[in-house]
Amino acid sequence: MDLEDESELLKVCLQERRHLIELLGRGERVATCYVLKGHVKEISFFDVEMCGATFPYLEEVSYFNSHGPIDGEFLNRHDFLKVLHFGGNYYREGVKLPDLSALSNLRYVYIDLPDDRKTLTPFGYPPKLEHLNLELSRLQRFGDLRPFLSLKILNLYKNNVASLESFKRFEIPQLEKLNLSGNNLSSLESFKHLRAPKLRELDLSYNQISDLGGLEPLSHLTSLETLDLTRNKVSSLEITHDVPNLRRLDLTENQITEIVAIREISSVEDLIVHFNPLVKVAGLELPLGSAIGTSLLYLDALGTPMQKYYDEIVEYLDSHGIFYNKEYDLPSKGWESEESLAIFAPIRTRAISNFLELRQHPSGRTFVFVNGELFRHCAALVLSIPSRVAYDTDLIASIDAAEAYFGGRSYDDEEFEEEMSEQIFWAHASNLQAWVEHDYDTRVLHRNLAFPLLKKLTEAGDPKAKRVFKEEIAKRYASGHPNVREFLKREGYLDYLSKDELDAVSPVAARK
Repeated sequence: MDLEDESELLKVCLQERRHLIELLGRGERVATCYVLKGHVKEISFFDVEMCGATFPYLEEVSYFNSHGPIDGEFLNRHDFLKVLHFGGNYYREGVKLPDLSALSNLRYVYIDLPDDRKTLTPFGYPPKLEHLNLELSRLQRFGDLRPFLSLKILNLYKNNVASLESFKRFEIPQLEKLNLSGNNLSSLESFKHLRAPKLRELDLSYNQISDLGGLEPLSHLTSLETLDLTRNKVSSLEITHDVPNLRRLDLTENQITEIVAIREISSVEDLIVHFNPLVKVAGLELPLGSAIGTSLLYLDALGTPMQKYYDEIVEYLDSHGIFYNKEYDLPSKGWESEESLAIFAPIRTRAISNFLELRQHPSGRTFVFVNGELFRHCAALVLSIPSRVAYDTDLIASIDAAEAYFGGRSYDDEEFEEEMSEQIFWAHASNLQAWVEHDYDTRVLHRNLAFPLLKKLTEAGDPKAKRVFKEEIAKRYASGHPNVREFLKREGYLDYLSKDELDAVSPVAARK
């Protein structure tokens, strides 16, 4: 509210209005004041002496750029106080914070320590403090941490912490988030001293860490889910110890040239290595499980020189897939780098037969698998046939004729695919199921899928496919649509027929 506006002041209840008018009358610098239902709920000020002022429903107080003593009596008169800011380098030498231990509702405290203070010393912590923000305070050490029994968030961004040695004497039993970004940490070794059984998020970005110690120093943090190591100095990623509930590991902009082994991180789903000089991932040329844990859903290597791995990129571990962005879409829209690698699990699967399976990945693309291996020649056309038009077998002898008759929608139509990805998946599943049930009748599927897929099934040992493969080539060439004839000749399928078989189908084709 604008304290200079008399009409605004009239919105405040009488007793609290008197206190505000008294402060303004003394020339005190009240910066902001928020009023709800006639009561002051938030107030911020510069160099103010509050004297006997009381705001019974006050929940948030902010001191800015103040050099005088803090009125502890004023603070302790406000039982509903939840948030307290001491900003602008308030906590200077000789200016002590008051005892806040009586403020049972205080949950958040922000303190801007002076540049020359290197150790956090006790100041009478509130008993239910949940969030302590000490960012930009240049701290190196910590004093007695025993009062932090309720602390859930500790923000130490941009301090001078090089070790957690001082943590070893105390436990922070409720701590869930610890931000040590922008400090002077060079290794994880001192994290062995961190006793925080409920810690879920650990931000170590913008430090000098070069040695991860195989993550062994963090292995006792059994609740840890997110570890941010952005902008450190890690050059080789080799994990030898498990952090049992770690889900996300971010190593963006390090110096990683090689992922040696990460199998031990059994629960990690997202591994991010953006903009590293990554040139080798052990296991891409091997069964993928030799290097990558079975829970890994997504390896994001955006901006790394992975193009040399294109030939090895289509490797699969169980239901997991690796796709190179040059050929396939990544799950997130708008990532256009041709040097991206993604590993992710399918969102839908359907087993059509013992040899045939469909999988749809987060990108929305549907892929055909034969005998557990990716089949590259997946369907590239989705027909849009009006429901009022029934199949006329005399008019439309196959999907290929239907293509000419109705036209179609290309898989490259991203808007269509995004809107219809689930419908497309189940349509493909239905079509493939019908194809199998009709003994691989190549009229049921588009030629670009039917013949390469039938060939792959034959090579995989499917007995039914072996029996009908050559028969389908001969039958479709003899009576097929002109586009099919041209396709069979161009793709070399006629080479699978003997001269006698080809002559029986088409004497003209046999002489060519």
